Amino acid sequence: MCGICGKIYHDFNRSVEEPIINDMMDSIVHRGPDDEGKYLNKNVGLGFRRLSIIDLSLGHQPMTNEDGTVWLVFNGEIYNHQELREILLNKGHIYKTKTDSETIIHLYEEFGVNCVDHLRGMFAFAIWDNNKKQLFIARDRLGEKPLFYHFDNQKFLFGSEVKTILQEKNIERSINFEAMDCYLSLRFIPAPNTMFNEIKKLPAGHFLLVKDGKLEIKQYWKPSYIEKYKGTKQQAIEELDNMMAEVVKMRLMSDVPLGAFLSGGIDSSLIASLISLKSESKPNTFSIGVVDDDYNELPYAKAVAEKYNTTHREFLIKPVILDILPKVIDMMDEPTDPFAISVYNISQVTRQHVTVALGGDGGDELFGGYDRYHGNKFVSYLHNIPEIIRKTSLETLIKIFPEDFSKKSLSQKLRWLNHMSSFDDDRRYFESMSFFRFLDKNKNELYSSDLQSKLNGDHPSKYIGNYFNDDVTNNYLDAMMYTDLMSRLPDYTLQILDRMTMAHSLEGRSPYLDHKLVEFAATLPPEWKVSNGKLKAILREYSKKYLPPVLLTREKQGFGFPLNRWLKNDLKEMINDVFSSSKLISDGYFNRNYVNKIKDEHQKGIVDHQMRIWGLLNMELWYNSFITNK
Repeated sequence: MCGICGKIYHDFNRSVEEPIINDMMDSIVHRGPDDEGKYLNKNVGLGFRRLSIIDLSLGHQPMTNEDGTVWLVFNGEIYNHQELREILLNKGHIYKTKTDSETIIHLYEEFGVNCVDHLRGMFAFAIWDNNKKQLFIARDRLGEKPLFYHFDNQKFLFGSEVKTILQEKNIERSINFEAMDCYLSLRFIPAPNTMFNEIKKLPAGHFLLVKDGKLEIKQYWKPSYIEKYKGTKQQAIEELDNMMAEVVKMRLMSDVPLGAFLSGGIDSSLIASLISLKSESKPNTFSIGVVDDDYNELPYAKAVAEKYNTTHREFLIKPVILDILPKVIDMMDEPTDPFAISVYNISQVTRQHVTVALGGDGGDELFGGYDRYHGNKFVSYLHNIPEIIRKTSLETLIKIFPEDFSKKSLSQKLRWLNHMSSFDDDRRYFESMSFFRFLDKNKNELYSSDLQSKLNGDHPSKYIGNYFNDDVTNNYLDAMMYTDLMSRLPDYTLQILDRMTMAHSLEGRSPYLDHKLVEFAATLPPEWKVSNGKLKAILREYSKKYLPPVLLTREKQGFGFPLNRWLKNDLKEMINDVFSSSKLISDGYFNRNYVNKIKDEHQKGIVDHQMRIWGLLNMELWYNSFITNK
């Protein structure tokens, strides 16, 4: 795993300044503490930081071909590079190393930009072709590895993190208010936006070309859910078993110590079990928990660790841990989610023992694991009831069950269903994702008139609708899973995973995100995934072969902690201090009365505003770090 960066002037006679490449590399030293390298040739500058995983001695970058006409900087792992190497050797290509980096160079020489179609793995890379005077940049299909860029009429800059591009002094640090609006609704920022107007992110499954001062971006991959599996469910389970064994084995490729994140849920537990069966040595597993039964998964993780006799380590997260939130936001370059705190801490513990960790990311998107998949299906049934009867019944029930701060409480579910029943299709799905954050009515009270005018009436639901209405699905459940796969997964889950693991020079790998497995899962009928009140039904059935029964009947939980109670108690003073001196309020973006209102309502136990308060806290800390103090 590595960090990459670069700068290109469109004017061939203008030389890239070496100090800017040095600054860009220095800003991501955490991504690659083992080695650094740069390539400077007139209008082109490439930079690289390396975390050594494979071929520890010969993986120096930037790497070039035999005649020095093609130069590469690469971040990621190509799991089929040995197979590709044999093909390329037979075609006459000459290798100097055993690295997957060199395979990308020869693959580009052979197939040009279509080289991405042959790669199986996670990657973000840049290739300067000196003959074509062209920069080619690609990002993996699911977005495991990040790539950010800036383009104007004089230059193009890119990097593994936003902070690399911010080293360029003349890039204005102006807020992208549309991105902020999306974050407050969705807790993530959909591609191509970032929090900065002048910096974009390359969407997953896309590549770009910079040539003759022009920028071209193309999508090269997306899965289709139209054609469904023709065999029986049992045949599908057998095929799934073979594929899971293959994708896990491929990701055990490493010349450094390796382990696994183990949350106690089905996804990560299944990965840990397969690692144990495929590894030649006793595997390491790592878990995080809290002293709270509603959030603590440690007993379930321990059950898996004991079944497979792993070397297991646990970490307890406490309220004081939020003291690291400013550090986490600095590493993310944007406001974030409580999930980032958990991943930051488990990565810190894990890196003390291994350099690579496999996890269960992607299982929910592939096999139907989110509660809202159930909820949206139920709302579809509710729509068969006349609106006046539906609304009256739900509102009567809501009055019977007062606001309840406990996790997944009945009162929360009723309020969620009532709100959702007012919407259809893609807008309903957007509302199901944003209900516990900032709805339109909340934003009308939060945003100043000046901020509302800056948004020009744009609504963040358009980013969800773009995927939900794509022609690659033809039923509601597939549309929800595809939307999550293409938006929330790369821009939330994987962005956090990359930044928080790399903050500790740890490489995270996600076997579920092998694109061949993703394409196979897309063919499975939706009723095999969400069936008879069960989420991930087919994965649960398959997992009976490997996991303790207690794991197969419990609800999804995930990394989390009792934020609602902490905000009322342990973190109350911190929240009061941050909000009382809010720059976003004093600079005219947010309304103080509304901020104080939700803070007081939450602390007094009147309304559960935990995720709204969290969003405002993150926005404030990000604004102070990246805008006010810069």
